[in-house]
Amino acid sequence: MAIVFNSTVSASGANSYASVAELNQYRENLGLSVLSESAAQVALIRATSWLDNCYRSYWKTQEKAVSTQALHWPQDGAKDFAGTQLSKTAIPAQVQQAVYEYTIRAESQTTLDPVPSTNVKSQELEGLGKQDSSTE
Repeated sequence: MAIVFNSTVSASGANSYASVAELNQYRENLGLSVLSESAAQVALIRATSWLDNCYRSYWKTQEKAVSTQALHWPQDGAKDFAGTQLSKTAIPAQVQQAVYEYTIRAESQTTLDPVPSTNVKSQELEGLGKQDSSTE
């Protein structure tokens, strides 16, 4: 079965925040080899899906720019850290860069889970109280 790839902003069938050309340009700028069309498509779909599912609850606005769009970005009413209104017709550069970085990271890992911090001595988990994770 063929890969179904769609990076059209606000499309109901979109499954990537970036195009293959954009990903490969980013890779070239970092001195990395470009990916084949199919490898890049799969990498972008996986990274977009992971990013959308993992970070959706952290994004301040939960309103899609178009009610029928498949992906969470672009958003209506979203602002950057400086309070500047983000375009509701484009994917923010930071979101695209996160997708590029995760595609690169995924090449050498089997999971896209964040690397746990080695500096955490304790943390409080809701409902569980304080957990000691010190390795000293």
